Amino acid sequence: MHTNAPAGRTASLSPRRRRPELVWVGEGGWIACDPEADPDDPGRVLAYLECKDSVVYLLCVKGRPEAVELPTLQAALDEVDAILVGGARRSD
Repeated sequence: MHTNAPAGRTASLSPRRRRPELVWVGEGGWIACDPEADPDDPGRVLAYLECKDSVVYLLCVKGRPEAVELPTLQAALDEVDAILVGGARRSD
């Protein structure tokens, strides 16, 4: 996974897992995208994430379109990863 982060910083994880690409949109907001989809394909968007007040708000647009609150960005990425792997968010 590569992230488009402020000040040109890029983070990466192990290539063994297919992880969503995060595109930073400012003010604690991110768009999680399918890394294998064409960059011009609007269907590549999997979810919107917002980090605010020590909570990560996740709105999935693939799978079950619902908003959930999570304690960390990593937990949110795990939820989005479930969409990439199985086509739907894990049930709670």
